[in-house]
Amino acid sequence: MTKTNVELIEKLFKKYYFHGYDKILSIENMKAREINTKNFIIKVLKSGAERCFILKEYQNLKDEKRLKEVLKLLLHCKENGLKVPGVVKTCNNSEYFIHETKLYSCFEFINGKPYNGSLPQLKEAAKALAIMHKIFLKYGKKLVKPNKEMYEFLNAIEMKKIENNLRCKTEFEMKVYRNFPYIKQKIQTIKNWISNGLNVPKQVVHNDYHASNVIFKGDKLVGILDFDSVGISERVRDVAFSCQRFSFYNNGNGEIKNRILTFIKTYTKYNNLTDEELNSIKYFSIDESLRRVCYILRSYFFFNDPSWTVDFDKHIKNIKTAEKYLSLNFV
Repeated sequence: MTKTNVELIEKLFKKYYFHGYDKILSIENMKAREINTKNFIIKVLKSGAERCFILKEYQNLKDEKRLKEVLKLLLHCKENGLKVPGVVKTCNNSEYFIHETKLYSCFEFINGKPYNGSLPQLKEAAKALAIMHKIFLKYGKKLVKPNKEMYEFLNAIEMKKIENNLRCKTEFEMKVYRNFPYIKQKIQTIKNWISNGLNVPKQVVHNDYHASNVIFKGDKLVGILDFDSVGISERVRDVAFSCQRFSFYNNGNGEIKNRILTFIKTYTKYNNLTDEELNSIKYFSIDESLRRVCYILRSYFFFNDPSWTVDFDKHIKNIKTAEKYLSLNFV
């Protein structure tokens, strides 16, 4: 992070939040890749004790209405006992502020360690997702839809343009060339499945619940992070994506079947899924990975952005793993 950025963030924090603190000890730009936000860890000293906060910078003023709704949802979650970051209000008692063309909000920092892939933590993650869905359902209010255009399936024109522009000059382009027929086939498979009609419930869901967005102390889940993608969608889509990301996490094939069954069994212990939802987990899991592949390809070929190409192999592998292991009988 440049000196200019540090000075700006320090200036903004002092102006909007620096009440009762002795001094700012450090400011660090979190290195996790984000699409529409930047996150800064700010460590302060108060009465001899250190405290940490996360200052989140949103890139688009058009998101103001959505930000208000998400912050209200977080307050609802907090009031219902969900382990989410508390919203820190400004000196003017506001939940966010605007500086030039950007929005900012501040959150309490949750101490702990990331998901380690253990079975007890897997169960905790599944339980927390089930409880979160119940709390979301009680919220009962609509949310401004997050912008997901980049995640739509590639259309025929886009596919043709990518095929025509594949020069295979880079390792990534060679991977795309080898996998493109498979990607096209899987997109058509999912489209055919969707066209048969789905009768599964929709509600507010997290939309990005995975290993990097949970915090643990020992085997106890103490924090759920990153509600930037929250919105109305199929509940089972959220379950399928989360099951994939937690169950496939750094494990050999021999363990995956048991981990998938454990995740779904734990979830349904705290929140029921219909038979149709259980039978559609495989397809929604493939669907979610395909959409992330489409995001990567659009970013690279149409916006000259290679930032996410490192995730291409992971998502292709997840599609194939879902095909192999998510055909289990959950009903």
